Amino acid sequence: MKKKVIVFLSLAVLLLAILPVTNVVYLLRSDQEVKSKLLYRLDPILPDLSAVISRFGISLFPSQVIIGKDGWLFLGDKYSEAITKKRVGAESEHTERARVSGATLESWRTHLLATGVKDVVLMLAPDKSTIYRDYLPEWMRPAPVTLADVFVGSVSSDACIDLRGFIAERSRQEDRLLYYKTDTHWNNHGAWLGYDFFMTEVSSRHPEITYDLTGHVSDEKTIPGGDLSLFLRLGDVVEDVSPVLQVEPEKQIDAKQIDFQSKAVKSATGNPPVGVHLEPLLVVSSDAENDLKVIWLRDSFGIALSPYVARSFREVLQVHYSVMTPAKLDALVEVFRPDYIFITGVERDITTFFAYFADHPFR
Repeated sequence: MKKKVIVFLSLAVLLLAILPVTNVVYLLRSDQEVKSKLLYRLDPILPDLSAVISRFGISLFPSQVIIGKDGWLFLGDKYSEAITKKRVGAESEHTERARVSGATLESWRTHLLATGVKDVVLMLAPDKSTIYRDYLPEWMRPAPVTLADVFVGSVSSDACIDLRGFIAERSRQEDRLLYYKTDTHWNNHGAWLGYDFFMTEVSSRHPEITYDLTGHVSDEKTIPGGDLSLFLRLGDVVEDVSPVLQVEPEKQIDAKQIDFQSKAVKSATGNPPVGVHLEPLLVVSSDAENDLKVIWLRDSFGIALSPYVARSFREVLQVHYSVMTPAKLDALVEVFRPDYIFITGVERDITTFFAYFADHPFR
């Protein structure tokens, strides 16, 4: 720590010395007027500065990104208090919130099953810091009992399929990474393993669901750095590795994307990943395994999952769970008449976005 402080102070002094010169050169090259108030702007040198100090384990934006070992980047406290909640765990002020969120999810499930939905199941995706904790800074070690443990302990095994233990075990067995080093999310391989585990469990509960997909990594490609590297202004400097997943049986799937309210067709061919939507999006697949209808409440961890879901179910109505009040969800169920409701969410959001369930119970 003392070494990092010395490095930081040395860089600060150096920065104050060279910043005016750098800004003058930048302004002249861009044909801008040189003004004294612009001489100490950081914007032109942020990428270079971030690249230098990150090598010493220092983040230029520590609230957004924490720099781990061997080039690993982790989400900072700005988002869901990801660090503090993980370090303090079940001893924190959020413990009751996690417990109430779980209990209220059960009440959502009870209500929805009574409407004729065949099952309501949450897929809980692990944080990257849970799976690759060996690459965390020493001070960022998770507490022995986490808020996710509290949440899972407050719901039934029927209501929640907790992927944390399974993904952690597979990460120790696999030669390939399951998460991106420079992004908050799991990669295609990690998403596939999680989906396969989830669908194997769900199809065993419900014999009407056919699940015969298999997947393997056929290749990998180098890609630009992910969201965490962008926060550090290093998106053009850092690279990552993305596995290419081959799903069998191999077939052409056209997953038509339709705005559920306006009925406008957003996309008609191919089966690309589907981003996060705050308005319901209907995905209709041309040759899915099951002629079943699913409402899928999801977050950004569902992006990598979405092509696999389209392979499994003919009609999937998906939307971010944070915008679903009981009234809105009841209305969707009434109009869409789903066979199943699945929820996909990441561990760190248990007491933030997941708390939405507790704030909006069914009456």
